[in-house]
Amino acid sequence: LNVDFAPKLLQEVISCLKARPVFEGRLSKFEDKVLGGLLGVAVSLLEIEPTLKETVGSISGDDLVREIFNYLFSLPDEISGVSSQFDLPKCKRLQTRKHAFNLLIELCRGCQPNYLIL
Repeated sequence: LNVDFAPKLLQEVISCLKARPVFEGRLSKFEDKVLGGLLGVAVSLLEIEPTLKETVGSISGDDLVREIFNYLFSLPDEISGVSSQFDLPKCKRLQTRKHAFNLLIELCRGCQPNYLIL
């Protein structure tokens, strides 16, 4: 299986994740399916190429472990600049939260440095 595409595609997915604004509001039932899809693609790419985990998860790399943790547990604040209708965290609906947790699990599976960051 040729996995040469995985590093570049994973970098594109990470860029899209970081650039994606918060769409899930506190009071709406809207689920950000694009966000969920991007998280799912990231999990699949890390399953295909587990050697990328430490690079993308580390603070000196893409800092993806802390980024996804914040998608789940960030609290809204006045400094964030996010409007009150779409307060943090980025993942509020059940399915997007499941995708984010799955990505955290995959980032830490067999990668002690990422586990220690978490």
